[in-house]
This record gives sequence, C-alpha cells and structure tokens, in this order.
Amino acid sequence: MGLSDTPGGAGGSGYYAFLFGIGFALKSKNFISQIIYIVSAILGLFCIYLCQIRAVLVVCGVSIIFLALVLLIKKQFAQLTVMLPGVTAMFLATFYWATAIGGKGTKNRLSSLTSSSADKVYHQGRGEFLQEAFDTVLPQFPLGGGLGRWGMTNGYFGDNTDLDSLPFWVEIQWTGWIVDGGIFMLLAYPIALFITCQTTGQIALNTKVPEFSIWSTLIFGYNIGAIALTFSYPLFISQGGMEFWLLNSALFIAASNSKVPPMLKSKNAQVYSSP
Repeated sequence: MGLSDTPGGAGGSGYYAFLFGIGFALKSKNFISQIIYIVSAILGLFCIYLCQIRAVLVVCGVSIIFLALVLLIKKQFAQLTVMLPGVTAMFLATFYWATAIGGKGTKNRLSSLTSSSADKVYHQGRGEFLQEAFDTVLPQFPLGGGLGRWGMTNGYFGDNTDLDSLPFWVEIQWTGWIVDGGIFMLLAYPIALFITCQTTGQIALNTKVPEFSIWSTLIFGYNIGAIALTFSYPLFISQGGMEFWLLNSALFIAASNSKVPPMLKSKNAQVYSSP
C-alpha cells in the first residue's frame, strides 16, 4: 500500500500481504500460484514481527479467527481444515525466523503480549487513552471540541496561538471521534461500521453470489480487524481508513451488479447476468 515515514509502517503493508495472501491462496486452484501467495503471506507476517507492532499482529489473529468462523458457518470444512493448521504453522515458524533475525528485542517485545492477562496488556499500552477518552474528554466536550483540533489537520490549518482552541493529543480513534463531534460522532461512526460489517457478512453468507464467497469472507475478517485497530490507533484519519471504505465500496458495488434479474421461465430461456 505504499511507503511510509511512520516507524513500523511496514507492519501495515505486511498485514495486507498476509491477509490477502491467505485469500488468494484459498481462491487459487493453481499450485504454483498458491505457493507464491503463501510466500507473500509469510513475508508479510515476517515484516509485522520485525516491526514489533503488536496491535497489527493481534489484528491478524482477529481477522483469521473471524474468517474461520464464517467458513465454519458456511460449512466450507475443506478450506477450513487447510487454512487453520497452515496459518498456525505460519505464525509459529515466522515467529522463530523473526526472533532469529531480530534478536532478544523482537522476542521480548512480542512475548509481552502473553506476559499477563489481555486486559492488563492493553491497559498498559493503549487502555489508558481509552479510559481518558470516556472519563475526561467526553464529559468535558460532549458536543465535540471542534474540527481540526488534532492530527495533521491541526498541523496544517490550526491556529495554536488561540488559547481557546489548543490542539488535542489523540492516540486512538475513539478520542478522535469525541473531539471531532462529541456524542453524535461517537454514535454515528460506529453505527456506520456496524452496518458495513453486517452488509459484508450478508454477502459472505449469501449462497446466490458464490463468486464473492472468499473475498467477502476475507473482507469481513479484515473489517473486524480494522475496528479492533480503532482501540489502538486513529485508523480512520489515515490511509488505512480510506482503504477500509475503498475495499468495502468495491465489494458492495460488485455484489450489487452481480445479481441476476428475474426472468420469465422458459424451457429454452438463457440467463444473463446484469451488466
């Protein structure tokens, strides 16, 4: 998805290489192509390990879990039995490869994910920002703090000489929503995300459009992972947010155009898909 000047930026690209590498591998019927896609997924996961971006690593796991759940619901046991052992082996093998290259720093950083309970690990990392967003920022600015008060928008257009509109420090997306629009934005954007996931899930489970089976299932898992990232990073103010809406819009349009229009029943009738 392009270069980045953000520390650990390769981890985001690694996530796409991993997730869509798995999707292409499941979709392809050519053995050589499958090998290429699997290698791509391995290299993407390797980048995530070396970048030591724990949130992206967790999102990879969340995406795969939801991908497996949809395959289970759809009773696609053949793909499920191939994917789960393969991905598990990929996680383990790539971990040992990355720690062999990155040394103790990589190992210690990644091992901290299991050093204590999940809630404690999150609270030590980003949980304090989530607590601050609801305990401090929301009560102080229930209708928002005004647009352009944080991020690069403030850097380009903000007037930081005005003591009444000093910039906010935003580390996670939930704080950003509160600052931008208060309780209204805090409700509206998650509802939009819920509707998006619901629609993607319906496409994934719809047997009338089987050509979108893998991709809709994959994007559904990706959506859940993206929502999980909002608790660690302001995703929807970045390139990642644009990619989220681009992928889902492409899926919705393609699925909508694939619907076969009703036709009169005839012995010699032919069915044409809509343009």
